[in-house]
Amino acid sequence: VEAAIRAVGLLRSRRADVCLVQIGGRFEATHLRLIRAGGAGAYIIQEPFADEAALVAAYHAADVMVLPSRYEGFGLPALEAMAAGLPVVTSGTGGLREVVADAALLAEPDDASAVADAVQRALEDSATRDGLIARGLIRARAHTWEAAASRLQGMYDELVGAS
Repeated sequence: VEAAIRAVGLLRSRRADVCLVQIGGRFEATHLRLIRAGGAGAYIIQEPFADEAALVAAYHAADVMVLPSRYEGFGLPALEAMAAGLPVVTSGTGGLREVVADAALLAEPDDASAVADAVQRALEDSATRDGLIARGLIRARAHTWEAAASRLQGMYDELVGAS
C-alpha cells in the first residue's frame, strides 16, 4: 500500500493524471501520514468494502490495477483484473508471479519509483498496454474454476492409478 501511495505522488509530480482507488480494508495511520506528506490526498480514495457488483464496476472503470504486495497467496485480485481486461502492475511475490506469468509488469513492492514507472508504462505505451491486456485475458481464461477442478481430478486419477 505504501508503494502505491508514494507512486501516486511521483506520477502526479510527473504531470500524470492519475488517482488511486484502494478497495478493501482501511488505511492505517502510517498510510494516512504518507498521503498527507505526499500531497496527493485529493487523488487517493479508499473504499473499505465493495460488493461483487461494485468490485466488477471498479475493475471496468480503472485504467491499471496496481498490486505491489509484499505477500500474496494465490493472487486472485490480479487474476480478476486481467479477466476484466486491465493491465496489471504487481510485485510478483507469493503466488503472483505464477498467476500473472508474462501478463503483468513486475515492480519491487517497496520501490515506489519502480511501481510508478511500471504504471506510467502501462498507461502510456500502447504496445505494452495492448500486450498486457491480451496476455492477461488468456491467463484469466486458463484459471477458471472448471480448469482448476479438471487439474485436481487429473491429480486424483494419477494418484489412484499409481496405487
